[in-house]
Amino acid sequence: MKRIIDGKVYDTETAELIEEESFSNPRDFHHTFQSLYKTKKGAYFFHGGGGPMTEYAIDLGNNNTGGSSNIWIVEQEDALKWLGKVNPEKALELFPDAFEDA
Repeated sequence: MKRIIDGKVYDTETAELIEEESFSNPRDFHHTFQSLYKTKKGAYFFHGGGGPMTEYAIDLGNNNTGGSSNIWIVEQEDALKWLGKVNPEKALELFPDAFEDA
């Protein structure tokens, strides 16, 4: 997926996939996914989507809904928080200075 946001291109094909999280299977109306990416210039963004019974639902008219996906920019701090919940080991590997010993 590719989006232009504030004059900058965010492309899942050229950015580095850092981590992804998925709930259920794509045929489920409650299916959701989020993938964290990092561009070659160091910007972080999410690519996420889901079925018609999720926050990604879109109105198709005639009382119907469908699933969708989107890209949104995220600051490094928020990317780190998300990654720390989804894959703590990877968060420690990629951001070792962000954590201190207990």
